[in-house]
Amino acid sequence: MVVGALLEDSNASGGVNGNQGADGASDSGAAYVFVRNRDDLEPAAYLKASNTGEGDYFWTIRGGVRRHGGGRQASCGGQATPLG
Repeated sequence: MVVGALLEDSNASGGVNGNQGADGASDSGAAYVFVRNRDDLEPAAYLKASNTGEGDYFWTIRGGVRRHGGGRQASCGGQATPLG
């Protein structure tokens, strides 16, 4: 399962498992990946944009489409996944 956190504030960049505690990019957003282990969900990954910036809202959902390039990402690669 992937959970989006569009108001997450870390300035970590580079994709996977960066420093979650490095608050320096307000509302940059992140996503958290969880895997099922029997009856529990366990954290598996922490995802950030490769070029994290303030106000990017990484991993937003608009109009039934999950946008993992960011709602206001300066260089969104057009990556979008229809939900459904």
